[in-house]
Amino acid sequence: SADNSLSTTKSVFTANNAQATIAGILNVRSAANTAMPAGVAGALCSVSNNNYKLAYYTGSVWKYVADDTNV
Repeated sequence: SADNSLSTTKSVFTANNAQATIAGILNVRSAANTAMPAGVAGALCSVSNNNYKLAYYTGSVWKYVADDTNV
């Protein structure tokens, strides 16, 4: 199965082996689960009506980062 882990270590954000150095706060778009934005594979969004849990777009469906369930 694909590695969809997400972590922060020493200001480095890692998702699916892509890295970016973040100095400060990473601001991610939010949306209700019934109105998720059109995305590109790997896009992130926090789900406003589910305690702002982080979700990622697979290219066809939004999934929660924590457990890979569909949004």
